[in-house]
Amino acid sequence: MKLYERIRAAGRGAIVEGLAREAGIGRDQADQAMRQLLPELGRAIRRTGESRTGAPAVHAAMHDDRYARYLDEPEALREPAAAADGERVLDEVLDQEERDALVRSVATAVQVDEGAMRRLLPLVATLAMAALGQQLREQSPEIPWFGTRPDDRFGAPLLNALAALFEQEDEHRRDGR
Repeated sequence: MKLYERIRAAGRGAIVEGLAREAGIGRDQADQAMRQLLPELGRAIRRTGESRTGAPAVHAAMHDDRYARYLDEPEALREPAAAADGERVLDEVLDQEERDALVRSVATAVQVDEGAMRRLLPLVATLAMAALGQQLREQSPEIPWFGTRPDDRFGAPLLNALAALFEQEDEHRRDGR
């Protein structure tokens, strides 16, 4: 299951409703924004994970059980901790210039104001880490065993598998789905 599908299915669709409520936008806009943000976040997570300095932080976040609750309990997105957890992810994977460009781009594409997108971005980052962690814990054929045990090194096989999960979302966006 791809990340977008995994996130959307969690809580029987309550996650998209929660995102819309927290950002003050429509459900369809929240869904479109999440669909556009996930591939960009995926590329940023992969780029950070490939760097020597960023790999430990990405690896730790992906294995942090705290993120799992956001998929299990969509109402947790209302808590300040949800945005704070997403901000930690964003601080590791995007600099301020990249973040601003992403916010402007997706806000324009989805036709919402940038303030709403700024509220939404950390929540989507939180959900991305939650879905990645969940996928890693399930011995899925889409993600090899490599990188799922604490003593494994965070390397190319895991990064390639993660990239494939996000790239599928990018293909859907190009296809207009």
